[in-house]
Amino acid sequence: MDELASPAGPRKEFINNYCREFMQLIKDIRICLKKLKYVISQLDGMKETIEKHDSEV
Repeated sequence: MDELASPAGPRKEFINNYCREFMQLIKDIRICLKKLKYVISQLDGMKETIEKHDSEV
């Protein structure tokens, strides 16, 4: 972070690396979100099955 506060300004290489890392983190978060949505949908299906089974008994 000292690089950003430099009086001469940050180097282009530093900014590029910083942006690349940020974009990779965003991509990782999106993948995790997709996985969470899938797990939640599976859990919802299980819940419905259990509720159906309980109502039949």
